[in-house]
Amino acid sequence: MRLLTWIIIGLLGTLAAHAQETRTDAVADSLDAQARLCSQHNDHEEAVRLSLEAVKTRAAAEGTHTMSYATSVNRLSKYLSYTGKQKEAIDRGAEALGIIDALAGKWNAAYAQALSDEAGYYSRAGQYQEALRLGMEALDIRDSILGKEHPDYAQSLNNVARYHSYLGDYMEAVRIGRKAMELKELLLGKDNADYAQSVSNMAGYLSRLGNYEEAIRLGQEALSIRERTLGKEHPDYAQSLNNLAKHHYFTGDYNTAIQLERQALAIREKVDGRMHPDYATALSNLADFYQKTGNIDEAMRCGTEAMNIRKTVLGEQHPDYAESLANLASYHYACGHLDEAVSLEQQALLLQQQLLGEEHPAYAQSLCKMATYYSANGQWEEAEQYAFQATDQYTKFILNTFAELTSQERDLFWMKVKPWFTNTILRLTEQSPTDKMLSSAYNGTLLAKGLLLKSELEMVNMLMESGDTTAVKAYRQLQADRLLLLRVCETPKKQRTHNVDSLRRLITKEERRLVRRSATYGSYTQPLRVEWQSIAKAMKPDDVAIEFVYYRTAADSGRYAALVISRQSAHPEFVVLMDDKQLADIPSKSFYTSPRLSQLLWQPLEPYLKKARRVFFAPSGELYNIAIESLPFWEGEEGLVMSDKWSLYRLSSTREIVLAEQRHRQGPLTASVFGGMNYDTKTIAVEGKEKYEHQQGQKGAAKYLPATKREAMEIGGNLTAHDLPVLLQVGDSASERSFKSLSGHSPRIVHIATHGFYWTDSEVKEEAMDERLQFLSMYGNMDDADKALTRSGLLFTGANHALRGDLRQKRGDDGILTAKEISLLDLRGVDLLVLSACQTGLGKVTGDGVFGLQRGFKKAGAQALLMSLWKVDDTATRLLMSQFYEYLMQGKDKHEALRLAQLDLRNMEVETGGKKGRRAFSARARRAQKSNVKKLYQDPYYWAAFILLDGVD
Repeated sequence: MRLLTWIIIGLLGTLAAHAQETRTDAVADSLDAQARLCSQHNDHEEAVRLSLEAVKTRAAAEGTHTMSYATSVNRLSKYLSYTGKQKEAIDRGAEALGIIDALAGKWNAAYAQALSDEAGYYSRAGQYQEALRLGMEALDIRDSILGKEHPDYAQSLNNVARYHSYLGDYMEAVRIGRKAMELKELLLGKDNADYAQSVSNMAGYLSRLGNYEEAIRLGQEALSIRERTLGKEHPDYAQSLNNLAKHHYFTGDYNTAIQLERQALAIREKVDGRMHPDYATALSNLADFYQKTGNIDEAMRCGTEAMNIRKTVLGEQHPDYAESLANLASYHYACGHLDEAVSLEQQALLLQQQLLGEEHPAYAQSLCKMATYYSANGQWEEAEQYAFQATDQYTKFILNTFAELTSQERDLFWMKVKPWFTNTILRLTEQSPTDKMLSSAYNGTLLAKGLLLKSELEMVNMLMESGDTTAVKAYRQLQADRLLLLRVCETPKKQRTHNVDSLRRLITKEERRLVRRSATYGSYTQPLRVEWQSIAKAMKPDDVAIEFVYYRTAADSGRYAALVISRQSAHPEFVVLMDDKQLADIPSKSFYTSPRLSQLLWQPLEPYLKKARRVFFAPSGELYNIAIESLPFWEGEEGLVMSDKWSLYRLSSTREIVLAEQRHRQGPLTASVFGGMNYDTKTIAVEGKEKYEHQQGQKGAAKYLPATKREAMEIGGNLTAHDLPVLLQVGDSASERSFKSLSGHSPRIVHIATHGFYWTDSEVKEEAMDERLQFLSMYGNMDDADKALTRSGLLFTGANHALRGDLRQKRGDDGILTAKEISLLDLRGVDLLVLSACQTGLGKVTGDGVFGLQRGFKKAGAQALLMSLWKVDDTATRLLMSQFYEYLMQGKDKHEALRLAQLDLRNMEVETGGKKGRRAFSARARRAQKSNVKKLYQDPYYWAAFILLDGVD
């Protein structure tokens, strides 16, 4: 009986304990539920309090080694993180991870979630490397247990992309982030807050790469989704406002940026309070926007408050605090407080070095600022150290990023980062021409000039020479699709059979695959890095290399200068030449008759030219469109020009001196010669309009050029007489199709004698309503570079049908060959391409060169180009070209052959009392026209128009 009594008492005790445990679980569950509800309503402080009660309740009831306890601890860590208490969140998260690992191991969903959360806490604490490590571990676990088509796997992709972005690896962020975005769209649909998160993140990555238009589009999409799914008082909606404000800021739309950021700031204050990292971020952004609008006082106030919040909440060892220091430095610099600017930026630089590493773009930006501030403060030695490091770090960052970008992405990214190379370093060098500053300026210029063109050519060459037939086929398909896009853009919208946006997406996808494939053959960006010492070493003792540069000195003015080196140089020299206003004050008609321009451009360089025989120069700015090698010598005998004193080689960049040593042209020496086009002959397809009302003299049609037939025949005969295989295309056979047939197996020499055209932006706008101007691609959907390439070109047989507006057939081989069409050809075997036509050297001047025919042929792979800068005389051109080829066949190099041919034309004596027709440039030549002086072509008008680009043998 006593035993039974004890058994009953024991059972009753057990039941009571179980009931108590159940009640405890219910209390803890209720506390957790209340905390979750508070967090959903953005009351994170109350969520922390309730969650902490839940954790204590479970610990008291069941101990600290149960899954339910671990779950409560993990929730608590999240709420702590939401309140900005990252260190406590990390500690609690680590506790939860340890318990789950001990009870269930690592390969389960609970551990993966806790690991993913822990990565987030480290990220908010500014420890991005650790965040990436944990995020990758969580991704691997989810891949293994859930598979790649699960929302949690997509979220891990999203997180990993974000950590890469924080570390400055923007291309990896884009690559992984795009996967996350596409997967979420597939699994969750577009009207989903998690999808909006990935869209918003992608907008941020693209913005960092300079693609602001797409960033704004995606940012607006994310904002709209979050407004529908979360409401306007949610932190994520505020985050979208914040991001969208930054995208607008980068485009220069400061008022919109301020308006959006103010909205974000108000939400942050209401939801998170003022002592929160996200409130500080909004405040910091607003300060930047105020600075750009000139409201420095407000920028200083907001920036200081943001810094103090970050210092209190995040601590001084956080990248955001470093950012605040750097921002405040720029505000002080704007106010003229140079010592304060230097001090703050120095602190920011040291933190970025410690926290982010020297490869991070933020570190390079701080180096640039340090150089600027020290220079402004007159501390030249300090400035040069930072400028040299900045150029080096920025160059590495650019080339590494370029390696994974498509051509359009490279354009946008370069626009974002190029100011250091094309402006800032040049201004600093003018102020402080120390050895390292001079080296930085020259090396930066070598990188910047023609970077976009050279990078594209290097990638194409790597693909085409890889021996990978699949890659070659894919590249040819890419070029075919680009041509299709061109045709669609030329067509009025109502008549289009293809969607432009779909074609663009297809082309981008194809090119991206090729870029990734090219990485298996090596880095195509490495040859882009050439330093001035390599150039000096490649030159002869009596050579001089000059990089002309143009840089802004104010919003509406700029300056020309020259960077000069020789084989003996210990460092480059920097010579200020003239302001752009001084150039504008010289009438263009007097460039070649008055020494004014030579006195500004060449005479200051005399000390460096005294012992030189060959001078290699790369123009800049408006110098691209001036034959500066044929300017009158600044003093002495009338008629003496610069090329009489020195052998002047015009180059795209002086890096061509080095590349010429490495270049080996393949295949036998062959030639193709085009001339005497019958512009009225019908061709395969016709449409367009003629622009020659003021250029060629016949409205609606191109005038036949009889001298071009004779020129082609003479040149063809000369080349044949020297046993050179020649394909001669004259009259009807000189068609656009016959020229395009050279693509892929081009001869070493190509000569084209015909009409050329070049339209300026203003001229295009004047004719914008004319339907016949389709070959100028006026129907939109093209970027500025492509538009410039469609506004210059050459005329072949049958062009007049298109020029008169016969729109009966589709665009094709209609006799109008634009630079854009040329750029899609493969002319990599062409060593010399001669454009014996009007204005073939003109185009839109950009920081990357001249966008016109020369750009088209260069993109196609042609090496040396002989072009004209103005409307040329037919007979003089024929004589010049015949002599040029005669010297070429005698074994002269391209440059010397042109120099001698021009000299022969200048000195040619003609039995006549003067040539009727065009009035000569110079007074001396005009006197000759009225007398029996036989040197009919001595005026620069007849011979100086032709320039040879990259003719280094």
